[in-house]
Amino acid sequence: MQRMPGLVLLLAGLTEAHISIVCTATTSSQPDSFAFWFGTYHPAPTDGSVPGQAHIKAPDGNVLTADFTDFCEVDLALPGDKTVDDFTETIKTAACLALEDSDGNHGVFADSTITCFKGDPSPEEGNPDNHAVAVTGEDSPVDCYELDNLITWYLVVIPGAESGRYETWTTDTDTNLDPGEDAMKPCSMGAASTWFFDISVTKGSKT
Repeated sequence: MQRMPGLVLLLAGLTEAHISIVCTATTSSQPDSFAFWFGTYHPAPTDGSVPGQAHIKAPDGNVLTADFTDFCEVDLALPGDKTVDDFTETIKTAACLALEDSDGNHGVFADSTITCFKGDPSPEEGNPDNHAVAVTGEDSPVDCYELDNLITWYLVVIPGAESGRYETWTTDTDTNLDPGEDAMKPCSMGAASTWFFDISVTKGSKT
């Protein structure tokens, strides 16, 4: 089993941090791609971006690096007994459905399958400790904080994607998207802690 010392560093050193939840979206409306969504309780930036980059290593070893320039503000209240469905519904609001990245790729469609993640509580032999697994609709909570509302989603689209395991981390973030406080959840990702996501990509032509 792969050990990631960065998790220990995060436990020891975090006092403030602000990625709240990590989800993905796949759809037959935009095949051969998928999107990462990084949620936070901070307001959307007024100058078009926040500091930092997302790094996403594909199964073939290629690494996509993206700035946090594509976002939608939802600012929706969440129920006290929230489930993962309460979070995923915020991604399908009008602002996020209309969002495109700089290449014209959408991050979500009405028919998208949205998956939010938690840390694997019992990684199988051969899986890293920081292996992310899907949260079911009844699981709650999935966030790094006891949120009353989720304000902003940041989008990173991975075009030309294949199904497989994606290694993901962030660098040079500030309080908007610094690693979350719970080192056993994917929102703790940062320069010292990468997370692994098994993604099933929809193949074929646009419907």
